[in-house]
Amino acid sequence: MYSASNPTRFLAPVPLGGGAYVSTTRDRQAGRPSALAFIADGADVAVIGIPPVEPTVVLETIRIAVPGAVLRRIVILEWDDRLVDVLNAYAAVAPEAVVVGDRRVAEAIFADIPQRIFSIASAQDTVAMPSGRPIGFVPSPFVFSPSALMAYDAVSHTLFTNRLFEIGWDRPIPSSVEEALPAMLDYHRMYAPSSEFLRPVLAAVDKLDVAVAVTRTGMVFRHDEIRQLVARLSTAEFFHAHRAAGKPSDGRAFSHKTLATQVLFKLASVYGDDAVLETFAEGGIGIAEKTFVISGEDDYRIWQRLFDIVYAKRGPAWLGVAEPLVDKLVTLYGVTRPSVYGSAVMATELKATQIDRERQELEERVRQLETRLSETLDRLTRDPLSGAYNELFLRQYVAGFSERREADFDPVLLYVALDDVARLNLRYSKDAGDEAIKNLGYLIDRIRLPEDLHFRRGGPVYVVAIERGGIPAAQETLGKIREGTRDAEAFIEPLTVSAAFVRLTETPRDLTAERLAEKLLAVGDERIRFALDGGPSATIDENVRFESGKTARILIVDDDPTALALLSGLLRADNYEVVVAADGAAGLVAWNTKGFDFVVCERNVPKLDGFALRHEVYAGPGPGPRMFLLMTYAKTRETVIRANLSEIDFVLEKPIVYEELAGLIRRNIRKAGPCR
Repeated sequence: MYSASNPTRFLAPVPLGGGAYVSTTRDRQAGRPSALAFIADGADVAVIGIPPVEPTVVLETIRIAVPGAVLRRIVILEWDDRLVDVLNAYAAVAPEAVVVGDRRVAEAIFADIPQRIFSIASAQDTVAMPSGRPIGFVPSPFVFSPSALMAYDAVSHTLFTNRLFEIGWDRPIPSSVEEALPAMLDYHRMYAPSSEFLRPVLAAVDKLDVAVAVTRTGMVFRHDEIRQLVARLSTAEFFHAHRAAGKPSDGRAFSHKTLATQVLFKLASVYGDDAVLETFAEGGIGIAEKTFVISGEDDYRIWQRLFDIVYAKRGPAWLGVAEPLVDKLVTLYGVTRPSVYGSAVMATELKATQIDRERQELEERVRQLETRLSETLDRLTRDPLSGAYNELFLRQYVAGFSERREADFDPVLLYVALDDVARLNLRYSKDAGDEAIKNLGYLIDRIRLPEDLHFRRGGPVYVVAIERGGIPAAQETLGKIREGTRDAEAFIEPLTVSAAFVRLTETPRDLTAERLAEKLLAVGDERIRFALDGGPSATIDENVRFESGKTARILIVDDDPTALALLSGLLRADNYEVVVAADGAAGLVAWNTKGFDFVVCERNVPKLDGFALRHEVYAGPGPGPRMFLLMTYAKTRETVIRANLSEIDFVLEKPIVYEELAGLIRRNIRKAGPCR
């Protein structure tokens, strides 16, 4: 990868957008540079692929773009024989960095390096930056090396393609996609076992939302170019044909060993490298451990012997897996079909294998139907953001308490809510707030006991149903949740939670199931709202007294009847006195008639828009409202500037996050005192 005396230096990093960067070396080999690609998440950095340059030079280059950068993740995209030495060198300059690599690579190096290792076993695996920003992966086995990966950053929509869109070192950097395609195809014909390994990787890329792709040598392709490359490369058909000796009847060159290697790659992709190497360990065919290169004379005996060994040691199932590829090779290159496929016994066994495979496919279809049914039930009972049970299921579950009222049955509903989610939305983004709420749900799921269920109540609120242990057990669970939100790396910053307890024994024994659920949930909702108002880290139970009368008068102005009904209903449920108006003129009449503590107005209501209504409300002889809040579907920079000039207190983007609006009102009441 590099030598200690290597004087190579990088050019200044070029931003790709969203915190992704690429830099190329000043010195070039055969006209081609090496590249340094990385993701900057604040001061935390992940290097994607290890460039052939000293680690100190890598850090110096990164800090040109990110002063004070700290290397947190080192992502290995493929195996290299010098990998252990390189990672030990990185340990000296970034001891806390986590090494991320393919499962096989991780197993090979974990005992020889001091860093922690995160293993990628499938396309579903991700690794998170300290802030929680995820990095995804696309396994690309045998696209140059058996344990190759590509990395994908969903925030910047950047794909780090390693060698998928690479060309040979002796080729100059292409100026267009049309010029690049022949060079890429030649590259893959040289190094990939066959197009069968290339197409699944291209299909995986096609499913991603990729704005920019960067190769290991620093070539950058944009969205439209990527689509062209994927489409054109997907039509390629090759089986390592050019690395050949011998000619079949159609004149195409081939090597028996090379074609046999394709079969090994196919079997390894299904059964794994270890199983393939074990199969041929004592079969008289020498196979290199990492490259699968076959040693010995290159003639038809190697080809025939390979399939005899597979049949003897693994049976017809393995031959059935290889058969479609064998048929292609026979058709394309005229190589002799292995004799084992021609035997009557083998044909019978393959037929039995085919029947068994069809049975397995039928069973798989049944499993898929069952999975889809389970997923449908989950959608009906689970919250889509967090995966916790939803409010409907919570109500049904709590109603069931009425049938279990026994002397020692006193379950506790533990309400837990993130403090000040509105501040997270304003400081970072609504997506960051949603991510924090989702991560709280994951944390609760890990902490709760198996017999305790957890539910999403709405907004930043979760409910944990604790059936055994009473308040002490609930307090213990709450302590672990608070410790987790303070210390977990999954949260964008250390956070706090407020909480409330509600016990079954607080309710009358003669309530029906439906009324019992209503009562318990209403008490819990009121307590958690009061806890959030008194937070951070407030805890409310039956021993804390608080006022629950009408707390404020609110005017809502919106010409959308659905939005008007939904928002007014939520505010009334929170004990606010609410008046609604369908246009600005009606809103002004309502204001002049009654006066309100808070006005919430859609920007584009007819007759008198939000800006004009704000002017009229404050221009009158009496005091204005405590807060004037503007709602809009287009919270643009221009809208915010105009709102500031009009002295509007807050601009809320539609669809409204009710918890954000309610939090603004509650905090105003808490700080300024009760309303008139």
